[in-house]
Amino acid sequence: MQEYLIVSMLKLPELLAPAGSLETFKAGFDAGADAFYLGYRDFNARRRAKNFIGEELHLAADYAHQAGKKIYITLNTLIFDREISDLIRLIELLREIRADAVIVQDWGVISILREEYPELPIHASTQMFCHNSLHAKFLGSQGIRRIILPRELTLEEIGAVMKQVPLEYEVFIHGAMCFSLSGCCLASSYLYGESGNRGECRQICRFPFRTNEGTVYPFSMKDLQAYEVIGKLIETGVSALKIEGRLKNAAYVAETVSAYRKMLDTYRASTDRAGAELVEVPQELARQRESASGYFVRGPEYDRLVQKLSTGTSGEVFGKVQGIRGKEVRIDHVLKPLKGLRLRIQDARGNNIHEGALLDFSRERSGKGKEILIWKIAAALRTDGYTAPFTVYHVGRSAPRNIRRLLEKKRKKICIETLSLNLHIIQDSIHIATVAGGFPTPWEKVYPLKTMQSVSSPLNHETCEKIFSQVDKYPFHIKTIVCHIEENLFCPVSELKRIRRGFYLELHDSFLERAETERNARYDRIMEKRAAILKNHECVEESSRFFLYADFPQPEISKKTEYTVYSLEVGEIPKVPPAPNVMILPPLFMSEAMVAAAGEWVGKLVSKGYTRFMIPTYGWLSLMEKYPAVDLTAGPFLYVVNPLAVEFLSKRGVRRFVLSPDIRSEDAGPLVRFDNRLVPLNAPKDMFVSRLRATEGYYFLKKTALRPRYYCEYTVYETGK
Repeated sequence: MQEYLIVSMLKLPELLAPAGSLETFKAGFDAGADAFYLGYRDFNARRRAKNFIGEELHLAADYAHQAGKKIYITLNTLIFDREISDLIRLIELLREIRADAVIVQDWGVISILREEYPELPIHASTQMFCHNSLHAKFLGSQGIRRIILPRELTLEEIGAVMKQVPLEYEVFIHGAMCFSLSGCCLASSYLYGESGNRGECRQICRFPFRTNEGTVYPFSMKDLQAYEVIGKLIETGVSALKIEGRLKNAAYVAETVSAYRKMLDTYRASTDRAGAELVEVPQELARQRESASGYFVRGPEYDRLVQKLSTGTSGEVFGKVQGIRGKEVRIDHVLKPLKGLRLRIQDARGNNIHEGALLDFSRERSGKGKEILIWKIAAALRTDGYTAPFTVYHVGRSAPRNIRRLLEKKRKKICIETLSLNLHIIQDSIHIATVAGGFPTPWEKVYPLKTMQSVSSPLNHETCEKIFSQVDKYPFHIKTIVCHIEENLFCPVSELKRIRRGFYLELHDSFLERAETERNARYDRIMEKRAAILKNHECVEESSRFFLYADFPQPEISKKTEYTVYSLEVGEIPKVPPAPNVMILPPLFMSEAMVAAAGEWVGKLVSKGYTRFMIPTYGWLSLMEKYPAVDLTAGPFLYVVNPLAVEFLSKRGVRRFVLSPDIRSEDAGPLVRFDNRLVPLNAPKDMFVSRLRATEGYYFLKKTALRPRYYCEYTVYETGK
């Protein structure tokens, strides 16, 4: 019995589901997720997802909170100066819906949340690439509540970070993986001008590349699945297990969440702690791309984690395309066609040709007696440039289109206001007053009531309470009703019901008027708050203050000091002596096992006279605190793209800034104008930064060279002061 109690009281990690739309939110909710992460319009790292608008945010948040579940909002994107005003208005909306946390990447956003909205918890996005205790320590010192660890860490490394810095930690357990380290991919930005850190990733890692041996996919990662290690992850004590997939459909979310829900519940009920890893993998999950257990156990092994010979299947094979004529696709199918199935057509090289729901279709028999499915789609397909044969995959089922109506209907069953009423019934009238609820003062109404004296069946408290506790269609809940009835009064029940209907109608109209007044007042408060924030941060460009969108030309650069930056691994000493123009760039990735050695290494460099450092990530700020004489420059992977981020890091000892490679010239103007410190020129184009080591010599099919780099040098130019 004692053993059973211990098992039952085990605290499981939170199961966190993706919600790219209301449909996927409802699917994850019904499947047993504890919390949801979702984005608002374009202010997140998944712009291609449907995302949410204000009304839908309110609906999802209310629906989740009424069931004791949590809502986390993804603000995990870089914010430019011209977007700060819109950002402030969004944060006000998040406070209004009582968001349980905000997931953030940008230091400017963190500074606003920390200083102006301390009631909103902050979660550090995986895009912040917190991969050792130096990083975790710095994030914790800045008020970060939870850290979403990158996918590139082993179980041992996760445990070591958690042991050194006790915060909440969240890890990905299922979904797509990037070849590059989290937040460190610049391929889409350089090749297409569309930044992955701005939610515009073109998924270059899924593209085919040409070698002497033919076409391969050297950067196409297998999907992550944690079936084999779910028990070990729970035992690390992480706070949340996260499923990737805000671009996935509702069926995928439902199946995936349901599978991991069963694993967690089985683990809690199992005395030998092995049950969670014995749960059968659902068929829907088995249809997805080829998968592996990621870096969790065996670390960075290229051949185990990359599917080099193909992009991988996109689902379960549904059939082969026999022909395409305009809007009709003829399919020799092997699975039973059901209305609502989502199908995807790919060519022989894995390129997507079309994806949609199987809604309008018919069947016919071929000359060989086979049944051929004729799928009728909305627009004619063009197959120019694609390589036959074409395969059709089943990738899920489409969700109902009336999800919003279903959510609204269920939400209305739960009150928006809890009231207590006083009823006072005397000869010819009834007095009704609210004594608790949404009004600061009692709301009272007096109605004429046809009454008469009665000796045999006078009006009683039970009858009045039963009638007035029924709120019809209105979103109220009556907590208590206190009745004061003059003796020996009688009135028809129909009269009381008529008065009840009129009372709740007027009460509801009054609530709506109050809501309109509150909305206007809230808008005024938002504008006042926005003006105050912008005044406190005078570095913000005037264009943001007045909602103007101007193009800023790159300012004239006067070459003042040229630095040569030496990229070194921990323990290396430069081959050149210390000099004013020599700058040391430590490694971008440093495992927890190297942290102690890194501290000794920096101390040795400083003692030899090397005092200028370009810090690749914010974690190095924790280590550099010991050496007040060092001169710090923020490297490009700190993604300083707005004046608030400059202001934030300047207060922490950073003197110069290398502009992010993701920033465009029109957005760099306000940074240089207000900071006037540093502009990089001729920076190398590092596409990917990875723990994996691929063979050199792959080329993009458009003949753009894409070679892995093992070192880099930056030439930076100071301007102004």
